[in-house]
Amino acid sequence: MALTVKPNCQKDAGFTLIELLVAIAIIAILAALLLSTFSSAKASAMRTACLNNLKQINLGVHLYADDNNDTLPDVTNSTSDDGTNDSFFFYKDLVKSYAGLHGDSSP
Repeated sequence: MALTVKPNCQKDAGFTLIELLVAIAIIAILAALLLSTFSSAKASAMRTACLNNLKQINLGVHLYADDNNDTLPDVTNSTSDDGTNDSFFFYKDLVKSYAGLHGDSSP
């Protein structure tokens, strides 16, 4: 007696809806974890840049003091009524020149 092969019921080769939703959920969780990591890395980079800026300001003030008998510049109080802080702009230009910065800066 010869064996005959019965045709099997064919299974769909695609994903079921549940499998697809589980895969999407896993990808979403991984993306959320990566975004929080990138956010903390960006904050750390901003802190490092701020610390570097403060170091440059400190260096500029120290260079000025070294060139002027260990004294800081004498800044008089502003008499203008336009709401600006003239001493801030004076120090800003002074420190920029001593730190070697020549471009535009932030306000």
